[in-house]
Amino acid sequence: MEFWILYALLSAILVGLANFGVKIIVEKKYDINLFYLYANAISFLLFSWILLFQWKLYEVISNASTFLIILTTINISFLSLSIITRWISLRSIDTVIFYPIYKTISPIIITLISLFLFQESLNPREALGIWVWVFVPLLLITRTENKIQKNLSKWLIFIAITAGVSVIASSMPKIAHVYNLDIDTFLLYGFLIGTILSQAILFFQKQQDNTNSEEKQKAPLYFWCILWLLHFGGMYFFIHAMAWNLAIVFTLQSFSILIPIILSILFYGEHFNFKKGIVIALSIVSILLFI
Repeated sequence: MEFWILYALLSAILVGLANFGVKIIVEKKYDINLFYLYANAISFLLFSWILLFQWKLYEVISNASTFLIILTTINISFLSLSIITRWISLRSIDTVIFYPIYKTISPIIITLISLFLFQESLNPREALGIWVWVFVPLLLITRTENKIQKNLSKWLIFIAITAGVSVIASSMPKIAHVYNLDIDTFLLYGFLIGTILSQAILFFQKQQDNTNSEEKQKAPLYFWCILWLLHFGGMYFFIHAMAWNLAIVFTLQSFSILIPIILSILFYGEHFNFKKGIVIALSIVSILLFI
C-alpha cells in the first residue's frame, strides 16, 4: 500500500470519528461554534510546538506568500461554511441519509475537477472504485426513506449546496500542491485563520442568540480534547495526501461516512435496513479497488 493511500484512509477514520462527534454535539446541544473555535486554536498551538521542536517554525512562518494566504483564507472560509450548513442539515436529517447523499454528490464534482482542471488520470480499476462509490449510496434514496424523513426533497438541495461548498474548500490544498507551496505553512496559517473566523462566528452568534450560552458549553473536557485531536489529525493527513490524485484521495476520504452511520445506528437507534447494510458492504469493496 502506498503511503498516500494510508494518509487518505487515516484521514477518513479520524474525520469519520470527528463527524460522529458533531452528531453528539447536535444531540447534546453543545455549542458547535465553540468547538471549532478551540479546535482550530488548539491545532494551531499544537502544530506550532511540533514545528518549533523540529526547528522549522520560523522557516514555515516566513514561507507565507500573498497567494498562499488567499488560498488558505478561501479554504477555511468555505470549510467553515460547509460545517455550518452540515450542522443545520443534521438537525433535520438522519445521519444515515445525510452523509451517503453528501458523499455521493461531492466525489462527482471533485472527479470532474480532477480530470478537467488538474488534468489527472485514472486507470480502469480506480475509475471503477470511484463509480461504485458514487452510485451505491443512491440506493438510500427510496420511498421508505421519504416517509421516515420529512421534506427529503427540499433538504436534497441543501445537501447539494453543502457538497459544492466542501468541494471548493477541498480544492485549495490541491492548488497549493500544484504550485509547490509549503504545505506546513498552508496548514499553520489555516489553523490561525480558522481560529479568527470561528471567533467572529461565535461573537455574531452570541449577539443574535438570546438563549443562555453557558448551557451550550457544558461538555466534558475530555470530549473536547478527543475531538480537537481528531480534527487536527484529519486535516493534517488529508491535506498532505492531496499531493496525489485529487479524485482518489477525496473519494477515499469520503469513506469517513461509514463511521458516523454505524455509530449513529448503534448509539442513537437511527433507522437501519438490509439495503443500508448492502451499501456499507459495497462501500468496503470500493475501498479495496484502490488498494
